[in-house]
Order: sequence, then structure tokens, then C-alpha cells
Amino acid sequence: MNEVPVVPTLSYGKIFLEQLNQFDRPVGGMRQVGWYSNPVIKFAKKKASIPNNENKGGGNAFSMTRIESGTFEITLYDLNPENLSLILNGSFEEVVTEVLTDFEVTCYKGRLNTLNGIIDRASPIVVKHGADTYAEDADYFVQEGGIYVPKEGVIAALDTGNGVPLQVSLSLKACTKFQINSRSDSAFAVRFETYNEATDDTPEIYDYYKLQLSGAEEIQPTAHGDKFAEIKLTGEFLPVSWRVKKKDDSAWGVMYRAKD
Repeated sequence: MNEVPVVPTLSYGKIFLEQLNQFDRPVGGMRQVGWYSNPVIKFAKKKASIPNNENKGGGNAFSMTRIESGTFEITLYDLNPENLSLILNGSFEEVVTEVLTDFEVTCYKGRLNTLNGIIDRASPIVVKHGADTYAEDADYFVQEGGIYVPKEGVIAALDTGNGVPLQVSLSLKACTKFQINSRSDSAFAVRFETYNEATDDTPEIYDYYKLQLSGAEEIQPTAHGDKFAEIKLTGEFLPVSWRVKKKDDSAWGVMYRAKD
């Protein structure tokens, strides 16, 4: 089996995805998921042949080459919520601001004691244990991710190993919450839109009929915000049969190249 890289001119450009239903038919229309670069698209080919036993010269009477599988790797640059949930094999939801009043949190000394969200440090924060109210930046410290209780202090003195139930009043910021799953069975039709620099920027479009995403192997943020983050996205191309008329054949994709 031979693996053949197929990267003619699509070194950069725009990428679009469209969800496929259970019959491998696209539904919902294409949506742009960002800009990409550094694509590596490979197809593994397998050659089958029948030897020619009728002629003394030998050789083959018949041979056929079939594409067995295709793999997909690109770098994606838009770290928006939809893309992040896509590459993490998960989902996302928008969480609104929440005010917690006397919310009980079991806190341990020398630990960051977390909450289910991001703490708004600009809002009033009150930490109590029964009738006692504690002082921020002395008895405890607040971070966006939780409440830190130092190893020594009035709260730490109450912790005998099982933690201290504290009543916390504060606000959680509005945020986007991502759920990361271990697997994904979603399939997409994918389109690459690019330009051929060798022919004076002739437009080219590459359509692949079915892509099974494997998620991201790594995410490298290079700046804060949704943009300028490098996401290594991988997947596998699969053939579909309904795109071709032959009953014993299937297709992987199609390319469109504009004429000068």
C-alpha cells in the first residue's frame, strides 16, 4: 500500500464544513470555520492484479488501483466557540452572569478551592463560616478560578483534614462553557477555497464529500482572544457511494479550477 501526499496548491485559504446526516447527505449549508494553512492530505492506495498465466512471458492480465483511505491535517486559526467545540469533540453553551449568596463550598487549607465558573473579582465578595466573616487577602485569596486558603491562618486552623464548609457570596461572570468528550462520530462535507499562485492567483475549490474529524492534537494560543491561535486539526476522509452512478464504486471528492 502506497501513501501519496496530495497537496497541489492549497497551502492556505478558507475552509467550510457542512454536517452530514445518517445517509451521508449534507444538510444545513456550508459554514466557514476559519482560515487554514499547512494542509497535509494523503491517500493510501492499494494495487490488486491478476497474473497472466496464459502467455509464456508472464506479467499481469489485469491490474486495478484503489484508494483505501485518506488522512487530513491542517492548521486552523480561528478559536471561536463553534470551532473549539468541534475540535474538542464536544459542545458549548453560553452561561449568563450568576449571583451566589451563602453558597457552601468545602475549602481546604493550602488548596485552590474551585467553583463551577469564573469569579468576577470586581463584584463584592463575602466569605463566612457561621457567624464569622473573614478578610480577603489575609484569611483567604480570590482568583478567577476559585478561593485559595493559605496553610496558616484562622480558616486553616479550622481544617483538621476534612476541609471547612464556608458560605460564599459572590458573582460568576458570563462565559462560554465547553464540554469535552472522548469521542466523536460526526461527519462533514468539507470545502477548501484557495488560489493557485503559479497561475496568477487562479481560484481553486476542493470538495471532499465526507470527513470524519479526530479532534485536535494540540492547541497553541499565540495571543488572547478568538483570533491568532494555532489549532492542529486532524481527520480521515471517507468515500460515499451516492455521488457516483456505478453500483460498485464510490467517490472521495472533486476539484474545480478556474480557467484564465
